Order: sequence, then structure tokens, then C-alpha cells
Amino acid sequence: MSRRPWIPALAAVAALGFSAAPSTAAPILVDNFTTPGAPVGVGTGMPATGSFPSVSGAGILGTRTLSYIGSGTFGPFEGVQVGGGSLILGTQSKGEEVVLNYGGFGTLSLSSSDSLQLTFIPIFDLGVGTFDIVLKLTTGSGLLSGTFTPPGGIAPGGGTLLLPLSALTGPGNLGSVTGIELRLNDGGSPSPAADFTLTGLAIITPEPATLATFGFMGLLGGYAARRKLKARAATPA
Repeated sequence: MSRRPWIPALAAVAALGFSAAPSTAAPILVDNFTTPGAPVGVGTGMPATGSFPSVSGAGILGTRTLSYIGSGTFGPFEGVQVGGGSLILGTQSKGEEVVLNYGGFGTLSLSSSDSLQLTFIPIFDLGVGTFDIVLKLTTGSGLLSGTFTPPGGIAPGGGTLLLPLSALTGPGNLGSVTGIELRLNDGGSPSPAADFTLTGLAIITPEPATLATFGFMGLLGGYAARRKLKARAATPA
């Protein structure tokens, strides 16, 4: 399957575990990826490990630092692009991890009823390894962290995915958050090849029923999807 990460994604198609997420409070925008205005990226022939310059501006909570971790160089239709309203990762076969860090925004007072909402159009290639999302919050009293395995598949889908802050563990305090780190495709070694278009990050307070559906059931959906794919691959033609 050829990947063209530089071609704008079409309208999102609803998929298992992705849907509109009603919120009971005004969201806190973390990133809508409109800065920089003209997308910048790395692609064919460029090292698959590196980082973009830290930026701040419209649509970013504080300052964003974006790095990517892979092996060797990007091949045809592979690469990372950010700006103009989206963050795009395209790969053919290599595992590629994308790390987003946000800081310099002062202190956020959050609660266990809040969630980090990701809005994206994914194409997950669940091969070797596990597509995981790791969320870390730096707080005044220590670090809070958690690992989430979203629902996946091999066809384009999209919508929103919630990472409930109540699932994070550690000595930190949600009432004094000073930094946010999001690691996409943190599947260990090796990570699976994975394509996605991320169009927004926000902290919201979802309705309880929505959180139960897309926070908990979504994680189970991802596990079930991988089991089905592995079973299908093991079935003789």
C-alpha cells in the first residue's frame, strides 16, 4: 500500500472507538497544528530521527517541541509533516515514533474528570509491535503517566479519541500541571509502521457516558482488533 503523507486527508470516516465527544466544559486548546502556517516536513532520503525547531504562536498551548524517532532514512512516501492544520506521519515499513512536548504555559489546574482529546484521521498498520500512545504530565509534585492502546485497523477512519486523565498514575497532582508530553506509536522495539493525520489536541471534560464508551471501550477495541488481524494472518489462504 503506497503512502503519500503530503496529500491532504479527505473527510474523516467514523470508525470503531472514534466519535464526537460531548463536553460539559469549555475545552483547553493544546494544539490545532496551524502553526507554522505553511507546513514543514522531512521525507525521502532524510534521517528518520530528528526534531523540528520549538515553536509558539496561534493554536499552541505554550511552546511545542516535536521530535521523531526511527531508524535509517525515510523512503518513498515516508516522512513527518507539521503545520497548516495537521501533523502527518507516513511510513512504509519502519517503526516511527512521534513525540510532542508542550511547556511554558504556566500552570494548569485540571481534574480527574478531564480527558485529553485527540482528533485525527488514522491509518494504523498493526504489524509487529503495538501502537501505543503514552501521555505524561509534569506537575508541581511529580510526574503522572499512562499508556493507552487505541482501536486500530488497516483502513482509514477518524474522529476523536479520549485519553482519560483519571487513568494516569504517579506522584503528580493534576491541580498543578506545567508540562504535557504525548508519545505516538510508542510501541517499544520494534514499533509498528503506522500512518496518521492528527488535526487537534484539547483538554476537555466529557460527559460520563462518553468517557466510559471512548476511554475504556476504545482501549478494549484496539486489543480485539489486533487479535483479529493476527488470527486472519495466521489463517491459510
